[in-house]
Amino acid sequence: MSIARPVSAGYMINDTRVELTDELKAVNQGSKTSWGLDVNLRRPGTYTFYTNQAPYLDPTEEVVITQYAKVVIDAFAALGQWQPTIGTPVEIIPLTRPFALWTNSLFTGRVLADGRPAANVSVEVEYYNDSGVVLPSDAWASLEVRTNSAGEFSVVLPREGWWGIAALVPDEMSFTLEGKQYQHEQAGVIWLQVRDMN
Repeated sequence: MSIARPVSAGYMINDTRVELTDELKAVNQGSKTSWGLDVNLRRPGTYTFYTNQAPYLDPTEEVVITQYAKVVIDAFAALGQWQPTIGTPVEIIPLTRPFALWTNSLFTGRVLADGRPAANVSVEVEYYNDSGVVLPSDAWASLEVRTNSAGEFSVVLPREGWWGIAALVPDEMSFTLEGKQYQHEQAGVIWLQVRDMN
């Protein structure tokens, strides 16, 4: 689907936030639009890139979703701080280092909602299927786990490629979009890259 221009984007390194929203560029893929950044990382460090999306309607579920996504990039094997808190309303804090992951690694994270551990929250795990994996049915497109009382969850990543992990927290307030009220969900997302051990 097409994505509206993000509300904000940038990265954090060593507790320093660098705002890059003005540098976002539209990327067209056929009739769909997404957004990208060109960033040349010249210094060793562990960079947590983030983007805060504008609310959008999921027409299949009739719910408005606001997504807060991040990915941790380790430049030049710096092995620096990989647990910074961005401070979004919903966020996944990795308890497993979120980079240099081999296939079948176990990833554990903690979901925070308004800065506090979120218990019994749905966490959806989805493979970015650009390698043509044939699914038996749509039910296989993602798997779902629930957080425990400490807001923690774990999942095994069984295939090389990119995995998106989204913690979905319902908002108590409804959201008005184009004059109509919808249920609102806030999603904290972390992207992980997995590689085969050759």
